[in-house]
Amino acid sequence: MPPLIITATPNISWMHPQVDYPRTPQAIAEEARLCCENGAAILHTHAEGRWKETIDSVRARCDIIVQCGMSSLPISERMEVYENKADMISVILNHHDEAFTQTECNVLHLRQELVQYCLLCRKYGVIPEWEVWHAGSVWNLDYLIGRKLLKPPYVATLFFGWPGGTWSPPTVEEYLYRRRLMPEGCVCNVSIMVADRATTLGEGQRDILTAAIISGDHVRVGTEDHPYDHSGKVVPTHELVKETAEMARALGRPLATVQQARKLIGLLASSGASPFGSTSRSPAVSARRYHEYESRHHHRLGAGNRRGVRASFCKTRLRRHRAGYITRGAKSRGAGQRAWGRMRFLRLRCIR
Repeated sequence: MPPLIITATPNISWMHPQVDYPRTPQAIAEEARLCCENGAAILHTHAEGRWKETIDSVRARCDIIVQCGMSSLPISERMEVYENKADMISVILNHHDEAFTQTECNVLHLRQELVQYCLLCRKYGVIPEWEVWHAGSVWNLDYLIGRKLLKPPYVATLFFGWPGGTWSPPTVEEYLYRRRLMPEGCVCNVSIMVADRATTLGEGQRDILTAAIISGDHVRVGTEDHPYDHSGKVVPTHELVKETAEMARALGRPLATVQQARKLIGLLASSGASPFGSTSRSPAVSARRYHEYESRHHHRLGAGNRRGVRASFCKTRLRRHRAGYITRGAKSRGAGQRAWGRMRFLRLRCIR
C-alpha cells in the first residue's frame, strides 16, 4: 500500500462562510508551511485570484506541491496558473451545479474544454487533478484516456456530500461504488463536505476518510471541505491535517513525504518528467518539436511538402529509438551532445 497523501484546503468554507481562512499570498504561504510540517504533501489553493504571488510565496516557504483550484473558472482566466508553472491544476469532469450557503455555481464544461485542458497540461508540464463527482465524470475520464490524451497515473479526487445538482451521498457505500468504476492507473483522493449546517461533527466525512485510508487511497481536508475537528470545534487547516495524520498513524498507514507524493502522482520535478510522456523517451513525435523542425527546414523543402517533412521527422525519431540514442538520460553531457549530433545527421539524411 502506498503512503498516504494528504491534500490541505485552507480556503473559504462554502457552507460556513463565517469561518476565517488565509487570504493574502503571505498568509496562504505560512499556512501551507504549517500544513506541510503537520503531514500534508499537497496544497489546494484558490489564491484569492493572486496566482503568481501565491505560487511564489508558497515555494519560498516550503516544498509542498501547489495545486491550483477554482475549476469553475474559464480557461482564459486560468492561464496564469500555467504560465507560472504551478505543479497541478484542478479540472472538473462534469458541469458545476453547486448550492452553497451564500452563493450558487452553475457552469457548463464541454468535452472540448477537457481536451483543451489536456493539451495545455501537456504543453506546460502541469499535472491535472480530475474532479470526479458522479459516474458520468468517470465516463468523461475514460473518454480522454481512450483518445490517448492522458497517460497514467491519473490523479483524481472523488467528491461526496457537496450540495447541488452534482450531490452524492457522503457514505462509504457510495465511495466504494464509485471507486470500483475508476479506471486502472488512478491515484484517488476523497473530498467530503458536510452540507448539513446543523452538523459539525462530520460523521460522514470521518467514515469515508477512514475507508480511503485503509483502502490505499488518499484524503483531502481543510476549511473548504469541513472546518470542524472531531470534537466539533472550528480549527485552522493545519490542525485538521494534524488530526488526519494522527488517524492515519493509528490505522497503520504511513504518510507520504512531498517527494514520495511527487513520484506517486507522476510529478518528477528533478527530471522535468510529465505524465503525458516525452519525446526523449519514445519515438512518438511531439507537436512542438515537429513544428520547430519544420520551421528550420522549411526553406529547404518548400511550403508544399510539409507531409514529407513530417514523415522524415518520424523516421528520424524511430531510427534514434531503435539505435538506442533515446535513453532515459545521457550519462554525461558529452554523450548527450553526441546523441544530438547523430540525430542531426539522420535528419539531414532523411530529407536528401
